[in-house]
Amino acid sequence: MLLSLTFLLLFFAVAVRQATLGFFSAMLMTVLTICCAALALGTHEWVAAIVFAAYWQPNYAHALALAITFGVPLLILRLVLDRLVRRACLLPSWVDKLGGGFCGLITGLVITGIAAASLQMIPFGGPILGFSRIATAAGATGASTSSQDAKESELWLTPDRFVAGLGYLVSSGVFSGDQNFYRTNPDWVRAIGWENSAEDGVSTYAAPNSINIQGTQTLQNVFRIIPPQDPKRDKATVEPIEPKPGREYKLVRVKLLDGARDENKNLMFSLRQFRLVGSEGSQVTQYYPIAIKLEEVSESIDRHVRYRKDNGVDIPAADGTYTTGNDSVAQIAFDLPQGFQPDFLEYKRLARAKVAFSGNTPDTEKSANENSAKKQAGGEKSAAATPSAPPRSAATDEAKPSSGRRVQNKAESLVEKVGGAAPAEEEKSEKKPANNPPPEEKKGGNIRVFTSKGAKSFFGDQMPLELKQYRGEGTEIERGKLVSGKLVGELDKQANGTSDPVSKFDVPPDKRLLQLNVGALETRSGLGRAISFAVTTVQNYFVTDSNGNRYEVTGKYAIANAAGTDYVEVQYFKERSGSVGGMGAFEHIKERDLKGDYQLVLLFLVEPGVQITGFSTGGDASRGDDLRAENLVAPK
Repeated sequence: MLLSLTFLLLFFAVAVRQATLGFFSAMLMTVLTICCAALALGTHEWVAAIVFAAYWQPNYAHALALAITFGVPLLILRLVLDRLVRRACLLPSWVDKLGGGFCGLITGLVITGIAAASLQMIPFGGPILGFSRIATAAGATGASTSSQDAKESELWLTPDRFVAGLGYLVSSGVFSGDQNFYRTNPDWVRAIGWENSAEDGVSTYAAPNSINIQGTQTLQNVFRIIPPQDPKRDKATVEPIEPKPGREYKLVRVKLLDGARDENKNLMFSLRQFRLVGSEGSQVTQYYPIAIKLEEVSESIDRHVRYRKDNGVDIPAADGTYTTGNDSVAQIAFDLPQGFQPDFLEYKRLARAKVAFSGNTPDTEKSANENSAKKQAGGEKSAAATPSAPPRSAATDEAKPSSGRRVQNKAESLVEKVGGAAPAEEEKSEKKPANNPPPEEKKGGNIRVFTSKGAKSFFGDQMPLELKQYRGEGTEIERGKLVSGKLVGELDKQANGTSDPVSKFDVPPDKRLLQLNVGALETRSGLGRAISFAVTTVQNYFVTDSNGNRYEVTGKYAIANAAGTDYVEVQYFKERSGSVGGMGAFEHIKERDLKGDYQLVLLFLVEPGVQITGFSTGGDASRGDDLRAENLVAPK
């Protein structure tokens, strides 16, 4: 609402100003703004790629290019005309006022529309003054949405859509060229908003020619992942979802090249950062992926996941953040009308590649899909490989080893590559029956979903992983538990380390240890951005319970990539809380390293049975996070 109000005030300010200048001056300004808007819409992508992305932060290249290619020519042309045209036409007063007001409205809409579009291109990583074009499903409280049909919010007077419509109109006439604006951007406003709906830390820029299409095929089904009731004994099940009548699922295998990597050399993305543009008859349309192949959902057949079930709610795959496997290939699926003719696939606004569909579906996949559907209809649990088990309730007994699973997604994915195992990992592994069919030849495209930032906070004494190679400072360790002190180690060295293993925090018997996932707070609140300062130091951060009792921070740990190396750093002082407890800056992990896939967790010792309802950074902070929705009830 605040953003709409801001642009509404800008619109009226421009319109009133132009109306007071008279019809002739306002008409000249209207013509100039229309011409400059057409110039900006047609050239800003080229300017973003060639000028701004090459010399400054590429994530801001589109916003700068659009604003500058519109504003600079408009300012220059207006100054030139003011010098060349010394006086206005002599017109009746009522014509001057009505004509000036009408032209002022058009000029105001164009200027406000360009400003609105430019602002929405900036990757804020969350709502802008309370405005978000699309509300993604967040955790168990999110609503079930479709990647293609999710409800969108609009600005008042829709100035951005007015500018887009103006671009479509003029690109078919005098401003037409080799690249028709409408044919490449049938819904330009949606493309802007959906691309920037990615989480904070996910790049919104990929260089031109940085993707290749490795193949396409038709899918019989996509799948819904349903977590098991008992993760120790059961596997997750997969529920096939067939296309609706008149529609079909099309798979596209996309190779992400080096030009698609972000500043940290990562290949992170959301599904809404892909866009398939093509034709339905004479109409140009665009579609977004609705499913993706995940590496933790692998069998003798690919499983393309559309929804993950969480507390009875369907969480769309489009709401996740992903990275490719070693082959840098993403397998993404689209829900398309039959007869749709693709033109190109776009990734992060600039990387485009031609697409042509092949209509064959491998018999092995068709057969396996049919067998899976029969099992589901008969009440059997599918033998599909299990995705990472979702967090259980926050009241899970802290003594259970599996409680540490809630915050170790990042550690788990990194430890796996060095042959280690996160706590309780052996419970998850099971041998497949000997009569399983051999896997089909892999075509690439296994994707790892990032869930560490969105993982729930929990109570437990488990460390994020067992440390076997580390350095300590003021460290006291007893029977594999960290009593007090600081630890730092490289993740790649933990599997074969020679130090005394440490896997738990030493928690007093009359206390419970809350592990508050700061990354999750950053995902869901504006306060999270401020508390990344916890990497540098920890001041008087505290949580409060439902009775108003306050508990000071007693430790922290982080897992992140710093200067190309994956580190885990732990600080814990159970007898001393807050800044006087010896906590300070991490040795290797800095605030700049909290991008992409990382974890930052604060530790609090609280009373048994209390419900934690609030979090504050203390000091001069006047805000706090409401944690009641997290259901953080300490075990008794």
